[in-house]
Amino acid sequence: MALKGLFLVTMMALVTLAIMPMFLLPHHSVFRGNNRHQMMERDRWRVALVVGTRAEVVGLLPVALRLKELGASVTAINTNQQPDASGMFEDVPFDVVDIAECPPGAVLSGYGALAAHVLSGVNVHVQRLSPRVVMVHGDTVSAMAGAVAAFYSNIAVARFDAVNPRDLPVDEFHRLVAAVPSQMNFARSFRRVAMRMDGVPSDRLWDIGANDGTLIACDVIVAHLRGTDSNEPSPGPPATAVKGSKASASSAAAKNGGSKPNIVNEGRRADIVVILTVYGRMTLDRQMDMVRMQTALKGRTVDVVAFQNGRHVDVRHNVTKWQLAETWGGNDVVVTFVPSSVETGYYGRFLAPFLVDVKDHAYFWVFDDDVIFGNRYLANCMRVIDTGNLAVRNGRYMVGKHEGLGLVGEQGWKDKWQVTWDDDLSYDYGGHIWSGKVAWLRHVWRNVPPTVAQSEDFWISAVLRMKLNIGTKKPRCP
Repeated sequence: MALKGLFLVTMMALVTLAIMPMFLLPHHSVFRGNNRHQMMERDRWRVALVVGTRAEVVGLLPVALRLKELGASVTAINTNQQPDASGMFEDVPFDVVDIAECPPGAVLSGYGALAAHVLSGVNVHVQRLSPRVVMVHGDTVSAMAGAVAAFYSNIAVARFDAVNPRDLPVDEFHRLVAAVPSQMNFARSFRRVAMRMDGVPSDRLWDIGANDGTLIACDVIVAHLRGTDSNEPSPGPPATAVKGSKASASSAAAKNGGSKPNIVNEGRRADIVVILTVYGRMTLDRQMDMVRMQTALKGRTVDVVAFQNGRHVDVRHNVTKWQLAETWGGNDVVVTFVPSSVETGYYGRFLAPFLVDVKDHAYFWVFDDDVIFGNRYLANCMRVIDTGNLAVRNGRYMVGKHEGLGLVGEQGWKDKWQVTWDDDLSYDYGGHIWSGKVAWLRHVWRNVPPTVAQSEDFWISAVLRMKLNIGTKKPRCP
């Protein structure tokens, strides 16, 4: 009888140890889905997405579904950061695991308690599932938790659409933390620029702004899955990559089903970045020709970005001919076309320099589409910049408040003729052409403009003067 009792107790203990992990997961995790048994195994081709808000589900669900079609094993870890987001997983063809909502007391204790709750729950499932890739989205607590948990488990992170910086400080913190371990970064429009400002290298950054951006992301993730285990076939053929807008090695690889589609200026660091604004005028060819004639190009690495703001004109064919190396007479110049279907106003073009990998002391120029300049203009501006001043095409002064707070123009014109001047002229702010150091521009963007509807000329000069004691000057002419 004693032996029989000992046998029963031993069997009960073994059963308890076998099933206890199912019930001891923190926060009373709940599994749901059609393939629960599959979720419990360490699948070679498992991909996990960590989501907790509606925006995260909307952003990652198309990618998850496509990866599932390609044969990858997909699991969603739902943090319930927004409880109503949970309903968006109804009838999905992959598994979902939920961690419990954060207790009200913890929420009232602040973001630290919320982050601890989410990270603890996500970490358990990341370790349990052992995926090859963890996908996160945006700048939420869930995104940060997913990236951190993956990092400590030596798992690759694929980050999508980190939003433009300078929101709430806590969101910026989440974004910056998630950026560190992210090996694959995918973004649309100027969210991509936000990632560049976070210091994400170009070889970890993919532009998925095109209609088939989901296919691009899946190409890259599938290539990673293939690379992590060369003894097994990839989970299905790569998707067809988007045709790059730039004739480079990276876009050529994209057309051939390569693993790095549409990376801007891969492997180059520029001395000079020139932004040519394209809005409503067909002046791009003339401005490109003026850039081609610049004496400052010789011996320097140069990137020219044709930034099309909106869809007022179509310059795609114009850009193509300038992307041919022979067009630039032996100078090291790469031309990139950045079409934005979204109207970015006056400010979007000042983000464009961050699309390029630059050297520490690189110069930038932002040109309006209605300006002309001589072949020594860039060199003349560089001389002014090297004295610690922003170089502009025209300048203006601010009148004191006691005079009614008005504006006085001083643009170098007299009786409809352009006049000359022998010295660089100092102004309060300037316009039409802006040039300086890329490092200055990076600092400027850390100071939120009061409005993005207008006054970009006030903003850049004011921030540089107040924060870095950098003045604004119009270079002497000639």
